[in-house]
Amino acid sequence: MPVSRSRRTLTRAATLMLAFGMVAVVHPAYSEEPSAFDEGASSEQQGGSDSTGIYATAKIQYSGSVAKSGATGNVTSSDVNWTPPPCWYAPYLGAKDFKKKMSESIDDAMSTPGMGGTAGAAIGELQRHYEDDYGWTDTPGYKDYNVDKDGEGMFWAAVENPNEPDVLKRTSCTDIPF
Repeated sequence: MPVSRSRRTLTRAATLMLAFGMVAVVHPAYSEEPSAFDEGASSEQQGGSDSTGIYATAKIQYSGSVAKSGATGNVTSSDVNWTPPPCWYAPYLGAKDFKKKMSESIDDAMSTPGMGGTAGAAIGELQRHYEDDYGWTDTPGYKDYNVDKDGEGMFWAAVENPNEPDVLKRTSCTDIPF
């Protein structure tokens, strides 16, 4: 499936948002001016990666004192009507880990009984795409899963919103990992 210019723009924007988000996660959160004895807010951050992808978490504790005068108030969302999309694309795995996982998936699919004809040909094209630099309009191929560029970036893949009740919407991100 070709990747449109807007998809690439969305990918670049998501990458930028992720980068800024990671910067925001690594600095502790405090109220505008900490109240007496540095109380008012605290935070904990954690992040890393494993064979399934990358992760980041943040825990922010809020005491209610955010005003200069020490008055209390509630934290609210700037857009209370926002809901996440049914699916989105996110960083998935580095080149070496992606090669291992995708190669296993392709081998399993090719050895499944009945995978001849069109289905078998499609799986073969997918394998060529990641191994032999085979691409199509607006979708360049990869040479050996770009293993020589491991550590310079990650493959991105679709993520389903588990809270989306409509299965067709939830599975509408159909681009292969890029």
